[in-house]
Amino acid sequence: MASDILKSDDFLLVPNHSHISQALINQFPEYIYAILMSIGVILATISILYELRALIKIISNLGQKKYFTAENVKLVRLFIVSQIYTLACDPFLAGANQLSTSYLGRVNNGAFNATWSNIPDDLITLIIIGVIYILFKLAEQMKRESDLTV
Repeated sequence: MASDILKSDDFLLVPNHSHISQALINQFPEYIYAILMSIGVILATISILYELRALIKIISNLGQKKYFTAENVKLVRLFIVSQIYTLACDPFLAGANQLSTSYLGRVNNGAFNATWSNIPDDLITLIIIGVIYILFKLAEQMKRESDLTV
């Protein structure tokens, strides 16, 4: 695995790490790296699937002029669940990418290239989606009450 990382175009060379000793390559924790990446990729894939499902259904509902409905509120909540999965995958991917940087002097710039700075970014995104959810839920409740009074 270490030699694959060293030869891959998805990993950029960190300055002052042009030569890596064979001992350092042999010490690379391949199993830990593989476990961290596997868990991170699984969680990221679940997140993407939830996002796509919600997005397709919301677009379909908007096309049918169903704007503030209980179903759309549930779909926006699904975006929150998706973002929670994204937030959960960040430490695993960042940990794996930290191993490749620390041991091999290579930075992942390909798929699943999360770093520790992704965690606060994804937390802020979760908060923003949460606020949108609350506003959307309130708008749906107001629409429902308005429909009942008319």
